[in-house]
Amino acid sequence: MKATSDKPRCRISSLWCNPVICWRALTALVFLVCCIAALRPAWAGDTIEGLSLIQTEQQQSYDDGPAPHPDLSPQDVVQLQLRSLAQNNTPHQNAGIEYAFRFASPSNRRATGPLPRFIQLLHHPTYIPMLNHRDAQFGETQIDERQAWQSVILTSPLGERAGYVFVLLRQRSGSCVGCWMTESVVRLPLKPQDDADGAGTETL
Repeated sequence: MKATSDKPRCRISSLWCNPVICWRALTALVFLVCCIAALRPAWAGDTIEGLSLIQTEQQQSYDDGPAPHPDLSPQDVVQLQLRSLAQNNTPHQNAGIEYAFRFASPSNRRATGPLPRFIQLLHHPTYIPMLNHRDAQFGETQIDERQAWQSVILTSPLGERAGYVFVLLRQRSGSCVGCWMTESVVRLPLKPQDDADGAGTETL
């Protein structure tokens, strides 16, 4: 019995010691790994990288309105962003936020993006008065070389008034060289002020 059981083990061992058989087995294993790697992009959409690709396609599909251009002034950029936010859900939900994100500077995108995170940020109580606002009152634009500040007072759909300052930078590199793009948006408290006729207003 013992001699009979040892003989198959020696036969199997001799097969694996054969360099031709080992090489064929290794080649088949490498081929299998390559096939699995080639199939991965089909389900990689659940990963962060796959999601980023989907977001890019969605953002590029929203083509209504101008894109960043050197001819647009800082106030032009802010007006375009606010105009889209005033109709945030046209032609689809959060389309206005998608368009506003187009004018975010590269450093702003790194801090607030990707797009789903930026959408969540705009729905925060600090910025939600921007969405579907009823009115926008622009202050004087201040420009210092490649940096600009644009103040604005918005009236929300519920009648709340909120003041913001847009900080913009003229881009020096990348695909938008020479374009004004929004670096940050800061909400500021409004101060009461009396008009000449005695009516109370609010200002930044």
